[in-house]
Amino acid sequence: MIGIIVHHFANAGMESDGRNAIETSGRAMKAFPGFRHRYTMVARDDPSQLSTVTLWESHDDFVRWTQSDVNRNIIRRPGLWKSKPEPVFFDVIPD
Repeated sequence: MIGIIVHHFANAGMESDGRNAIETSGRAMKAFPGFRHRYTMVARDDPSQLSTVTLWESHDDFVRWTQSDVNRNIIRRPGLWKSKPEPVFFDVIPD
């Protein structure tokens, strides 16, 4: 299993739209093969930063999600983000 932390930065004045896109993505992600769990967070000192922590069965499952039309149509809205998302990948150590 892998864990991914992804940081998204919404453009000024687009924080609410960014949050809606992230929440919509999370709902769609739940039905995607290999998805395990997700947390969404907003930075206390910068509401334009939305970060997600997701767990996936494999790196390939996550890649398939990022390349899916469902994900692209939700998260890649022109003008919404300051920059590309910043993912960091982790191997999950079972309890």
